[in-house]
Amino acid sequence: MTRTDYEAIANGAYGSRAELGNRGISSGDGWAYRGRGLKQLTGRNNYMEFQRWHRQNSVQWPDDDLDFVENPDLLTTMKYAVRSAASFWINNNLYKIADKGPHPEIVDKITKIVNSNTDSYLERRKHFSQIWRDIFYAD
Repeated sequence: MTRTDYEAIANGAYGSRAELGNRGISSGDGWAYRGRGLKQLTGRNNYMEFQRWHRQNSVQWPDDDLDFVENPDLLTTMKYAVRSAASFWINNNLYKIADKGPHPEIVDKITKIVNSNTDSYLERRKHFSQIWRDIFYAD
């Protein structure tokens, strides 16, 4: 497969996803705003939201006035990959949900916000339970 093939697949799958803010298959938004960063930020709206958050917090990084909508590949850089994940977590109040405890229904609530269209709810609960046991109940 070539890059052109990958672009066509991404634009076909995500280009017309209005809930992501993408502007149609021919816009190239599916490819341009494909998943990047630690959270795999996807969709024009999510990149715009990260842009707003990044600028609102610019006092923390005054020499980092970048445009992530115009340059989405910046999220392949570790510090922006981490910041984009933090932004998503904060902007969606996921910390409030997570603070309700290590329960399967909490994992489902977070999953619904992070990736509502997934069919991996059961698998995610299983992985979370395993990680939780390994961290807190290790010998």
